[in-house]
Amino acid sequence: DKTDAVSETLKRFQVSPGECVFFGDSRTDLEAAKACKVPFVLRGTTHADAQFADHAGLRIRDFSAVLYDTIP
Repeated sequence: DKTDAVSETLKRFQVSPGECVFFGDSRTDLEAAKACKVPFVLRGTTHADAQFADHAGLRIRDFSAVLYDTIP
């Protein structure tokens, strides 16, 4: 179950939900993020766009929107 996977990941890396972001493209991704109180960003795809027509949260088309030019 995705909720268990998110919870285990938080524990394994010893991070709080506020220190993470869940990028997903399905309702089960959104539900897992909400259950673990992790911020959710919708990764827009043709499938996800139809499934999340009512989603008012953050949405990206591809990961170039969140990448830096250089990594310190």
